[in-house]
Amino acid sequence: LGLSGRSLCDLLHVLTNTRGYSRHAETAVAVANVFADNPGSWETELVLWPQTLPLVAEYLTHRIPDLRLLAHFLEQVLVPFWRRHPTAVASALLPHHISAVSAACTRCSKLMRADSKMHVRTTLVDWVLKNIDKIGPRGVAGVALALSRMGLGPAAETTPSHLLEALLGRAQEFLDEAPEGPAPFRPDWLGMLLSALSRGRCRADPRALTRLLARHLLSFDGGHRAALDSKWAREVQNLALIAHAVVKLDLQRVLLYPRRPHSHALAVLSPMVQAAVSAGSLKGPAGARSAGLLAHAYGAAVVLLSTNAEDRLVDACNQTLHLLLKASLVLPVETIRVRFQLLSAVQCWWLALDTSSSSSSSCSSARSKSRNSPHVAPLETLRTVHRWAGEGR
Repeated sequence: LGLSGRSLCDLLHVLTNTRGYSRHAETAVAVANVFADNPGSWETELVLWPQTLPLVAEYLTHRIPDLRLLAHFLEQVLVPFWRRHPTAVASALLPHHISAVSAACTRCSKLMRADSKMHVRTTLVDWVLKNIDKIGPRGVAGVALALSRMGLGPAAETTPSHLLEALLGRAQEFLDEAPEGPAPFRPDWLGMLLSALSRGRCRADPRALTRLLARHLLSFDGGHRAALDSKWAREVQNLALIAHAVVKLDLQRVLLYPRRPHSHALAVLSPMVQAAVSAGSLKGPAGARSAGLLAHAYGAAVVLLSTNAEDRLVDACNQTLHLLLKASLVLPVETIRVRFQLLSAVQCWWLALDTSSSSSSSCSSARSKSRNSPHVAPLETLRTVHRWAGEGR
């Protein structure tokens, strides 16, 4: 390839956005081999344009058919260059590059040496610490997810909790900049950020998490509520990430707005999820993955809320879980992860049913509850679960 580093990046960008281009795998292998055969010949170009390697890594991550070539590119080209030119690399990196390199390392993590992954991780963490006040909303979400992907550090530690807390603090700054303006995070950015925080179990500041959720999920205008639900109905995977984070970060009982009763996060999310299911947003393997994660989150919530929780909240979770299980009957549940999530949701649902039944039988007043009580599963839900389990899912 007789191209400069910048020209190569431009070419890969054009190919990525060209519809109908069918030779991505061949192109990715050719690019990886060009760097692998003689990495020293690119030294001058890489010093002039250090962004080349992260952008090439991004293309290879999504297009290369052999992960060994990707691991070789990272270990023999990117990491050695980063070691030789730390200052040039640090000055050229952007949040997008952080995400690209993190995704590449995650894709071939099992094929990389520990010292190579350690160096990448250290470089990314150092960059974020020095540049956090310059990162925008999209960058905060992408960088947080990138760091959470990197796994264990040199001493087997996870992503530094103080770093995730600092990124959450940066997100609060965006909320403060325009208190009455539009929400600063797009649905996919919010999903990425909360996914990262849940991976890192960042529970140090529940008020900040609650405020972030309230700003993006609540509406104080009745007319705007329908538009908000409709908007989120098209973001089913991000709804799944948010619901999963709410449960994992123990926010299922917290009111998003104390002056508004029943403003629990899962209760607010429930009509959005139901609208997504009704709109047919759950389609194909991607829809199955979203349904699995949503069902797993609501199933865990049903168990956690089975005692000392408001009936309205439990009812919303039960209704949503039932709808998700019913929708999963026609989805291609192929991967072991999705099957595990759906089976876990069913198990949680049964456990919650057993717990609520035991509680109901402990006092005579509970025995007189209506058969439509939110703590007692309707017959239709029983039939759905029976059908789901009976079809070999």
